[in-house]
Amino acid sequence: MKKIASILLIALLTLFSAPTLTTGVSAAYSSLGHMRVNPALTILDQAFNPSTGGLPFCASGRLGSILCYTPDFYKSAYNVPSSLDGTGQTIVIVDAFGSPTLQADLNKYDTTFGLPATTVTVLCGPTWSGASTDQCPAFDLSLPIDQACGAFGWWEETTLDVQMSHGLAPGANIVLVVSNDCQDTSFNAAESAAVNNPALHGAIMSQSFGEPDDLVGCLNFPCTLIDHSIKQQSDKIYNTARRNGWTVLASSGDDGANSALSAVGTTELTPSWPATNPLNLAAGGTQGNPYGGQYGPPPGRGGTNSCPANTDCNTGLVIINGGATGCATAPRPGVPTSCVPVGYGGEATWNEFNVFGIRTASGGGVSFQYGRPTYQTNMAPKWTTILSNSVKGNGRLTPDVSFDSSIDGGFLSWIGFLGAWGVFGGTSAASPALAAIIALLNQSHGSPVGFLNSAIYQLAASSSYSSAFHDITAGENSDTLGQFGVDGFAAGTGYDLATGWGTPNVANFIADLSAICTPACPGP
Repeated sequence: MKKIASILLIALLTLFSAPTLTTGVSAAYSSLGHMRVNPALTILDQAFNPSTGGLPFCASGRLGSILCYTPDFYKSAYNVPSSLDGTGQTIVIVDAFGSPTLQADLNKYDTTFGLPATTVTVLCGPTWSGASTDQCPAFDLSLPIDQACGAFGWWEETTLDVQMSHGLAPGANIVLVVSNDCQDTSFNAAESAAVNNPALHGAIMSQSFGEPDDLVGCLNFPCTLIDHSIKQQSDKIYNTARRNGWTVLASSGDDGANSALSAVGTTELTPSWPATNPLNLAAGGTQGNPYGGQYGPPPGRGGTNSCPANTDCNTGLVIINGGATGCATAPRPGVPTSCVPVGYGGEATWNEFNVFGIRTASGGGVSFQYGRPTYQTNMAPKWTTILSNSVKGNGRLTPDVSFDSSIDGGFLSWIGFLGAWGVFGGTSAASPALAAIIALLNQSHGSPVGFLNSAIYQLAASSSYSSAFHDITAGENSDTLGQFGVDGFAAGTGYDLATGWGTPNVANFIADLSAICTPACPGP
C-alpha cells in the first residue's frame, strides 16, 4: 500500500473531518478488526417541528436551512407503488449497542408522519433468540472496546436504520439484531444466530457498516498478521443466508473509493467490506442533481429556502409543488406549509466533500478479497480513474445499486436521546432504504425472492434497464474530489464504480424483478 505522508494526512483530517452543518460523521470506529458505522448527521434547530411547517426545508439554526425528506418525498421521487407496504415481510437490522430510545423514537416518528405503529423486535446475545437469558449490551465507558466503538454513533445508526426501513415499508416487521460491540467476531456471532433462526428464513438483512476490504482479518498494520477465520466465518454466514432465502445488503461505505483513508491513512483504491462479498447486495449513494436544488442559498450560507405557491420547484432529488401557500424554511414553530412532492428531480454521485469534508462520498471499487462473481462476468476488464490511472477489474465490483445518501437532502429522523430532529445521510441510509424496497418486492412477488444480485444484473442488461433504473451519469467518488492524490471513479452511462447501475424506479424495478424471479431468482 502507498501511504500518505503523515503531515499531509494530519492536515487533511484536521481541515475536513468536521462538517459545516453536522455534529460530525460518526466513525465508530476505524481500528483493525472493528466495523465502522457510517451515518452522517445534521442536528436541526431545537425549535424545528415538521408537523407545523418547513418541509422539505429544515431549519438548522444560525447556519440557515438544509433540505430534508420524509418517506412521502422518497416515495414520490422513486415511484414507490402506494399499493405496497411490505406487509408479511421481515427486515432484519444489524447494529452494535442498539439505541436506548429506539421504540419511543419510532412511536413519535410514526405519530408525526401518520405511519402505522409497529413494535421493533430486539434480539440480543448470547442466543439472539429472545430467550429469557439474553441480555442487550450496555455501553460501558470503562471498557476499551466500548470506547473504541463509540456507542453514540451506533445509537444514531440504529435510529436511522429502523426509521428509514419502517418509513418506506411500514407494514413490514422490523427485527433489530444487536451485536455486543463493534468487533468483527461479535458481528459474526450475532449474524450467525440470525441466519440460522428458522423463524427468520426469507428475511432481508441490512448492514450499514464496514471496513477496508484489503484489511479484513488484519491483526496489525500493514497486515502481516491475519486472522483468516473472520472472513471465513462471515462467508459461511452469507452462504447460509442465501440457502435460507435471505436477501442481504451492505452499505458500500462513505469513504468513496478510498475506504482505508480514514482508517489507516492510505490512498490505495480500496472498497468496503462486507459490501464486497458477492452474496451481498452493495448499496451505494447518490445526491440530488442539482445539488441543493435550484431554490435557496447553498447550505451554510444563511437565508431561507423556499418554493412559491402553485409552482414546481426542483430540490434536486425531488420535485415539489408549492401548493396554495408555498413553503419555506420555517422561521418559527407553527408556520404553515403546503409543499407536496410531485416527482423525480435528478441525481448525481453522492460526494459532499466540499461541504462536509471526508467520509462523505459513495463507496465503490474493485475487491482484493473476492474474485469476479458470475453475474459480473461481462463487466469491463479494467477501469480508468478520475486521475487517469488504470485499475484491473478482475475482482468483485461495488456498488450494485444506489439510493439517496446526501446530508443536505437527507432523511429526517427523530433522535430521542438527543432530544432533536436530525437529517441523516451516508450510504448508511441507502442500505435500509433498499431493504425496504426489497420488502415491497417480496410482498408483490408473494414470497421472498432471496439472493437478488444475479437478477438485478440480468435486468440491467435487458431492454428494461432505462425504465427500471435511474442511470446516474454525473459526479465521482474520490473522498477528496481528487485532491491530495486521493483517487476515485466517475459515474457514467450504465454500470460504474460510483453508483453501480443507479437507483431504482421502484414500480418498474419490482415488476421486472418479480418476472425474472418466477419461479425463482437465478443463482450466484
